[in-house]
Amino acid sequence: MRVFFDSQTFMRQRSGGISRLFTDLVSEFDSHLELGIDASLSFSWSNNIHASTKLSHRGLRIPPSWVPRAALYGGSWLRGGSVPAGVDVVHHTYYGARFLRASPGAAKVTTVHDMIPELFAGSEHFTATHLEKRRYVELCDLVICVSESTRRDMVSLYGDIAHKVRVIPNAVDPGFGPRHDPLPGLPAEYVLYVGAREGYKDFGLLPRALEALAREGLEIPLVVVGKPLTSGESRDLSQRGLFKSTYVRQLNDADLKRVYAHCSALVQTSRYEGFGLTPLEGMASGIPVVVARASSMPEVGGDVAQYFIPDDPVDLARVMVETLSDQALRRDLGVRGPLRAAEFSSYEMARKTAEAYASLAAG
Repeated sequence: MRVFFDSQTFMRQRSGGISRLFTDLVSEFDSHLELGIDASLSFSWSNNIHASTKLSHRGLRIPPSWVPRAALYGGSWLRGGSVPAGVDVVHHTYYGARFLRASPGAAKVTTVHDMIPELFAGSEHFTATHLEKRRYVELCDLVICVSESTRRDMVSLYGDIAHKVRVIPNAVDPGFGPRHDPLPGLPAEYVLYVGAREGYKDFGLLPRALEALAREGLEIPLVVVGKPLTSGESRDLSQRGLFKSTYVRQLNDADLKRVYAHCSALVQTSRYEGFGLTPLEGMASGIPVVVARASSMPEVGGDVAQYFIPDDPVDLARVMVETLSDQALRRDLGVRGPLRAAEFSSYEMARKTAEAYASLAAG
């Protein structure tokens, strides 16, 4: 079966979860011919980090950094690109209107990663959109959701389209694991937070919980991987006596794996995630993971993640104390976490996706 992946996400992202997902899919299809998928792309140049490294065997060329992304993809940037003859399936990688065009003889597939713009529209200055996602969902022959939670949210907002939906979880990068050297410049023990912090991410819960821990005599530094602190975040940390013990880093993928492997616990405060890749990376790294019992997190964390009540700093502090103080629990999670994460492999994601494509041919 010949599957054509459009260039949308590779144009939009230099790096990021969506482009990594599709890069992993294509790579697995290339490596495992028994899956029966002949994957084709519409571009030969790419400054997307994931594609240019993991798909280097396809001869993708890396342009100079000064070349605009639009120039790399030629007519597809303006017109949405054309679908080659003989394609059985077109898998759209994002939701741009100009890419949603007739593809005679080919089935259309789209992937829904989350319903964040729809659920949080107008709240907390949230203005992001997913372009024409609803049109894609309505017009495509198959919709892949990355979690059951995302599927439920989509159906509640768009209506019941369950007859053409498959839930296929994302995969964790196999490079995450416990055997990495520590990153210089960080304390021997620390709590780790990774990613965006605004709005529904509820980062403000973490300083409140850490302050409560310090009052109980359990003082532990905080490492934040992401953008520099805002003035409001810095002020909050200072008022709680935490600013001097907070380390902020912007890291490449290799150093990120090192920071995961040597933290005392990963804390994700978010009240909503379409999938929850960050806690999965933490489990793969063999460290305790503390997440809100909300949206897709229980699907990912199973009985390995440690859960707190969403938007409750007191309960977050309770779970952190229990997790950080119990050495036997931490050792147990260090064993069970990687086993849980291994269930979310790129090969398994590709195998299930190939089955979903085959269901289209079977009618």
